[in-house]
Amino acid sequence: MQHKWKILQSAWQYPSKLASVVNEFGLLDLTAAILARRGYSTEASARSFLSPDYYHPALPESLPDLEHAAERIVDAYRKNERILLWGDIDTDGLTATAVVFEALNAAGMEVYYHIPERHGIHVETLREICQSVKPAVLLSCDTGTSAHAAANFVRDSHIDFLVTDHHQLPPSLPPVHALVNPKRLLTPHPLEHLSGVGVAFLLVQHVYEKLGKSRELNLFSDLIALGMVADVVPLLADTRYLVQQSLKALRVSNRPALIALAEISDHPLSYVTENEIGFDFVPRLNSFGRLSHADNGFKLLTTRNAGEARILAAQADALNQKRRLLTRQIRQAVQEQIQKDTTLLNWSALVLENPHWEAGVISAAANQLAEEYERPVVLLVSGANETASGSVRAFGGFNVLSALDAVSDLLITFGGHEQAAGMSILVENIPAFRRRFSNALSSQQISPREIEIEGILSLSEVTLDAARNLEKLAPFGVGNLRPVFLAQEVQLVRSAKIGRDDQHRRLTVRESGGENTSVLWWNSSEQPLPEGTFELAYQIAPVIQEGQYELQITFVDWVQTRPPEVKPLSQIELIDCRESLDLPAMKVNEPSLVIWAEGYPRHDSPGLPFSELTPAEALLIYTAPSHLKILQSALKRVRPSRVYLFAEMPALNNPDELLSALVALLKAALEKMEGRIDIRQIAERLAQPEETIRLALENLADFVEIDWLTRSSAQIRAVHPIGSVKISPKLQQAIEETAAYRRYFRRAPTGNLLE
Repeated sequence: MQHKWKILQSAWQYPSKLASVVNEFGLLDLTAAILARRGYSTEASARSFLSPDYYHPALPESLPDLEHAAERIVDAYRKNERILLWGDIDTDGLTATAVVFEALNAAGMEVYYHIPERHGIHVETLREICQSVKPAVLLSCDTGTSAHAAANFVRDSHIDFLVTDHHQLPPSLPPVHALVNPKRLLTPHPLEHLSGVGVAFLLVQHVYEKLGKSRELNLFSDLIALGMVADVVPLLADTRYLVQQSLKALRVSNRPALIALAEISDHPLSYVTENEIGFDFVPRLNSFGRLSHADNGFKLLTTRNAGEARILAAQADALNQKRRLLTRQIRQAVQEQIQKDTTLLNWSALVLENPHWEAGVISAAANQLAEEYERPVVLLVSGANETASGSVRAFGGFNVLSALDAVSDLLITFGGHEQAAGMSILVENIPAFRRRFSNALSSQQISPREIEIEGILSLSEVTLDAARNLEKLAPFGVGNLRPVFLAQEVQLVRSAKIGRDDQHRRLTVRESGGENTSVLWWNSSEQPLPEGTFELAYQIAPVIQEGQYELQITFVDWVQTRPPEVKPLSQIELIDCRESLDLPAMKVNEPSLVIWAEGYPRHDSPGLPFSELTPAEALLIYTAPSHLKILQSALKRVRPSRVYLFAEMPALNNPDELLSALVALLKAALEKMEGRIDIRQIAERLAQPEETIRLALENLADFVEIDWLTRSSAQIRAVHPIGSVKISPKLQQAIEETAAYRRYFRRAPTGNLLE
């Protein structure tokens, strides 16, 4: 992390001409100052930003071809002609298709739909559907701008093709009856940032105006925010207006899908914001298209049966958990590959290919890796025909679509947005692609990524009232980012991993002279912790917990201002508790105590494994360490002034016990984690070095079917009944050495233990 910072101001002042707006909307000085600085410094602009009731949206028909498309739909209505919708697999495409399907159905039209298995309009499938349905009109939702082959087929079949889309325009447009796409507008324009569902809704709105049904539009507006937020479009002008209106409708909606998604995400629907949509609803909906059938996502959105909605939402939740697991495994594989070949980071883009990656989740992995390595990322899955296809994700201001266009002679197919795209390529061309794609990116004039900080706001000044007041500036997103503030003279007190798969952290920090404050750090499990004294960039938000608002502070970035004090080993005070331990009293006397304990299930552990240790004044070594090197690493990580020695001997100290416990963990991984295992986690659970766990797995080769993904992760395919196991000399020696060191640690004089 640690990006360039731009601190905007330290005083919360706003123009006096906004006084009436401040009073009308009940704005705090903090909120009003930020509103004015973002360009809404007149009464009219501020009111239209804060409330959709003051905003005057652009006319839908200002979108090229929208009038033409609406007239054709109305004509189909009057002639009782059939309309076929072709949707897309992600949330924007699903919501766009659902809005059009429900609206035209409610108007009494004969409407059919198709959700494909992958992006794009596929002529062979389209031909089969058209032969069956015999539509007079084909209407695409969130796709079709580059569908030349489909357009030619539809034209030859005497079907009128209406495209609603928002993707980049190709050099030549397909021969269609109407192509409604905001990319055709002259910019700047209030409609230029619409996503697929936004375009679809404006078309439906205009059709309903022509049919005299405008009052019924609210029935379909509750889905707009899902698609808009999912596609991360700038929340400005009409895009912001539509999301504001949609969020109002969503919070009072009786749509079973929204109720079920809110329940399974553990969020009251009446309090849902763009945050819950982006982090909870959208990933679950997208999981259908990534790992199952996107059509189930459409069925979830449109069902009126509450029971069916709950079943489909549960399926989406299970698929999303699988997606997160697979994404984490891909990230680990990439990280290990980079460790082996650091020259991969010499290029402007990180380009990697693997035949074993799950194609449906590489886009999510690419997103995370782009943030981690701060460059565009291309992840490709190769197949049997010597081709590879995959996802391209941008970082910062890079335009990956422009860079792909510059190397299009190397590609089979490509398409998408400036920030996200898809592509396919011959495997043999990947090295040349890596070089030329990186060169194309390097030629782009990109400013260093910068975090805009509103100003200095100490953690002691942050209140729930301030967080709730700032929500008047919501919805937040691209074009209207959630404000970031700066706290100074901060130190880390402790850290704990949280979340279903321990991917997040809860930090406890303290400002100089202040009190302990809890800070959430999302997706930080593999990030280095802040050290020494540092400045903290953070955000605040009100969140609902058990029906009540609570203040949530979120980590954004940090910059060290003073390095940590490293005490020589000779200055660490060792307190011997190996004969007896009064843990409750110790916790009272040492409020910042960190306990290092391994060999326990997480829910029963008295402390933390090595990977979760954080700086603290006092460290209790609850479990005898496995060797001197890890002891020294633990001391370096915690930097304690006092170390308490309890040094309990772990339960597993012979090969048979270790193998038996390992097999139990492998079986549990098959049942609960689809066979995915992390060597470090197993090592900490069994209180053994990672190398010993690898040797143990080698020893079980006759009984365990395993595919190594990286040196630190593997996929268990099967665990067969364990027969007689011959312990290898290497495994025997490793276990004996660990046990011998622990026995020494239990009885040696304290003065000899740290050297």
